[in-house]
Amino acid sequence: NSRDAKLFCQSALTPVRFLCFNVDIDVSPVAVDDASDSDDVDVAIELTLNRVFKVADHVGAVRALALSPAGVLATGGADCLVRLYDLNKKRSAGLLDQHSATVAALAFSPKGDVLLTAAHDASLALFQTSDWEGLLVLKGHRSEVESLCYHPSGRLAISTGRDRSLRLWDLTRGDEVYYASFKPRDVLSAHFCGADAAYIIVVSRDLLTLHSVRSVDVRDVLAEVATPPGAALISTVCCLGEHVLVGYADGTVEVRAVPTLTPTTKSASGAGEEAGATAPVNPPSLPLLSSARLFDSRIKCSAPLPPLMDAIGAEGVSGPLLVAVAAADGTAAVLQVAEAGDDIKVAAKTVLLGERPTAVSGGFLDL
Repeated sequence: NSRDAKLFCQSALTPVRFLCFNVDIDVSPVAVDDASDSDDVDVAIELTLNRVFKVADHVGAVRALALSPAGVLATGGADCLVRLYDLNKKRSAGLLDQHSATVAALAFSPKGDVLLTAAHDASLALFQTSDWEGLLVLKGHRSEVESLCYHPSGRLAISTGRDRSLRLWDLTRGDEVYYASFKPRDVLSAHFCGADAAYIIVVSRDLLTLHSVRSVDVRDVLAEVATPPGAALISTVCCLGEHVLVGYADGTVEVRAVPTLTPTTKSASGAGEEAGATAPVNPPSLPLLSSARLFDSRIKCSAPLPPLMDAIGAEGVSGPLLVAVAAADGTAAVLQVAEAGDDIKVAAKTVLLGERPTAVSGGFLDL
């Protein structure tokens, strides 16, 4: 069996462009010992990464990418615009000019019916993808919004900003339902993770902390990953269900487990106070499953690809997880993570000569 995926990588150089790659996937059965009683099907997977096209539409750095299940690519840039591309028809699908500053983050809802945008004008905006009509403008951050993440239910989202805060939004009502300040800690991003997306991971350069969504109290640190003094700093995080991939400034990649933990703080009072005020003194570390230095420069960005075996229609077959990454030296790659998280390797890569990647996105499309 074979299947194509799309991987998108954006560059911060001038002229500003984003590039599209085919991830050609060949999957073939592997001979299994007849004496084995196992019903599992083993497969051999081969990936190749081939550049398909590049586009230079933005005036200024491209800062964000998002791909919908229907094949619509959204890009956000320093020109304050969100540009849309219909990959099925291979043409531009228009632009959105809601924001008055750099568009720093984009995310489609799990069903692809809503696009959520965040910008340096301290606002978030929602658009329905059927006609690109604006639905809501969400305000609460006091400075630039830098990241956002949809909950798998499509009803919630989290955002982080340069005001060093995390905000939890109810998108069905357009309300901010929780706010926490992490001062003096800088917050790079936040992600839903774990079984049923029951946890939130908050990422800083030297610290990654795990919090419970159910207790609605991010002051309660359930587990963490702290970089020792002088060690390489955290540069990107990608959540893969019950696994977390952590990329570092020295090119190292780790895979850690997200265990099922019970929060010690049940109260949701004190929202808006400094995070960590009631946190355990020594929270446990997220279990390390594997670690390897796979790149020669800082890993700048990462994004999950859909489960490979689901994408190729291989029912009842287990397989690895795939993650798209880009490094500061211009390397774009697909990492293959074992289902158990105990092995990680570069499955396919290419070097973007003269490019400086800033973000990646990808998905499997029927084109």
